[in-house]
Amino acid sequence: MLLQVGKMEYDGDPIAAPIHGGVEHARSSSAKRFPSEYAEGGFVAWQAHATSVQSGLAIDVSFPHIPWNKHVQLTNSMPILEWQSWAAADFLVTTRGPVRIACAGVHSFSVNRVGVPWYAGDIYRTGLFWTTLSLEEGVHTIFAKVKAKVSTNLRCQVHAVGAAEHMQVTPPQWLPDVVAAEFVGQGVLLIPNP
Repeated sequence: MLLQVGKMEYDGDPIAAPIHGGVEHARSSSAKRFPSEYAEGGFVAWQAHATSVQSGLAIDVSFPHIPWNKHVQLTNSMPILEWQSWAAADFLVTTRGPVRIACAGVHSFSVNRVGVPWYAGDIYRTGLFWTTLSLEEGVHTIFAKVKAKVSTNLRCQVHAVGAAEHMQVTPPQWLPDVVAAEFVGQGVLLIPNP
């Protein structure tokens, strides 16, 4: 699914329109095509990507059939390369209980219902943002709004939480230069202004 986007915001979303029932129902809706200003002919459809929980539900998202160069030439503008889309990933929970979920490459995600609630994604792919949810046995769906330029990759990981795992603390990958009024950086040269 490939939809036009504005510079810094999520623009109009035809998939969210009541006529399609929102993204939760658009995958199974009788309307298999949705309007897009990018595509030849003006319509796009869902793309299925084979993946697995073991691979971390990882996919590369690209649209090779879209004439990106043509769009840049016609508009004389690079922001035309920015797009928005939806990703939906189904996963199976075999035993009722807590699971940890992390989605890299997206700002936020929801499970089973779009926006109810939104959980923090890991847009910069740090590996530090995990959400723990208690889920019933059965098939569940991760919904994520994707925003990128030409192409991107997404990875959602789902792990069952063991009985002994109550909390996980991860070390910071970076530190600020000053902590509690003490310099902890590599070195700084301060030149007073006369």
